[in-house]
Amino acid sequence: MKPRKGMAVLIILTLLVTIMSPAAFAGKADVVSLGADLSKAQQDEMLREFGVSPGDVNIIEVTIQDVTEHLRGIATRDQIGTHAISSAYVKLLPEGEGLQVDARNVTLVTEEMYANALVTAGVED
Repeated sequence: MKPRKGMAVLIILTLLVTIMSPAAFAGKADVVSLGADLSKAQQDEMLREFGVSPGDVNIIEVTIQDVTEHLRGIATRDQIGTHAISSAYVKLLPEGEGLQVDARNVTLVTEEMYANALVTAGVED
């Protein structure tokens, strides 16, 4: 699966949406977002890459319409792209471990930008 530069913005959106709506996840703290344009095989590949099973995490699907709506005026159409293929895994760590960001195959957004977005959304330690 080829990473798309502009889809990095989708990951930030996913992190913010995930963190800002914890009540929707009925006791499960870990969340995986999958781009709606991924095939079933690609979705399974992402879950394997993250080391999780569908029953262990909340899975949300993010469409290109979601991304476009939330990033209107922030990112250009070229940056957003036309397909939602990016995925993200947000894992709750034990208290005291702080924020840890591991970004792979992303060039538009830095790990520091992810961390800042999380802090801005109210995520603490």
